[in-house]
Amino acid sequence: MERAIREKFIEQLDALASKWSRLVEITLRKPRYDYIDIAVIYEFLTLAKSTIEQIAGKNSRYAKEVASIEAGDYLDPKIAPIAGIVTALRSALQADFLETASELIHGELFSDFVEMAQHLLDEGYKDPAAVVVGAALESHLRQLCVKHGIETEVSSSKDPRAKKAERMNQDLAKEGVLGKGDKKSVTAWLDIRNNAAHGNFDKYSAEQVKVMIMGVRDFILRMPA
Repeated sequence: MERAIREKFIEQLDALASKWSRLVEITLRKPRYDYIDIAVIYEFLTLAKSTIEQIAGKNSRYAKEVASIEAGDYLDPKIAPIAGIVTALRSALQADFLETASELIHGELFSDFVEMAQHLLDEGYKDPAAVVVGAALESHLRQLCVKHGIETEVSSSKDPRAKKAERMNQDLAKEGVLGKGDKKSVTAWLDIRNNAAHGNFDKYSAEQVKVMIMGVRDFILRMPA
């Protein structure tokens, strides 16, 4: 995992740890929760769940442990175990244990395609460059769906068919994997790729392909699959 990304994730988990410390202080001061305390508890639980899913994925052991704790009937016993999961995830990130072999393979493979697209663009071939980087983007979207438990096929009366890239983009945004900014960028990049694949070469420029390559490279690094 890129050091900058790992450090960003660690900062997010440290912020959660600070909220946990605040919650402990409140508990020590007041033997019984009032409405303010409950609001702080829910804030911590909600942020912890979303952060863990963002970093480790919805199908990770960390996220599944949170889900099993959430299933309990009472609010109070959930706090400490989830705080423990946050600490464990931070330790895994600090030691660089989180990244799986498949993420490394996917990241290196897609990076190779992006570099290939950059080489084509540098040689003056903007249209093949747009197709290649678009293919890398679509493949990465598919792997993100797999990582987060999102279906990559559409059921039909006949055989299932693969989802189109924009549909996967929408589904990833719907599940909270992608923010509005990333979703909008992906839509724009896919539009360039589609125009290139269908021979509409006058609908985009070499400069737009250059920006697309930089954007897709950053997207793949920030959102490992």
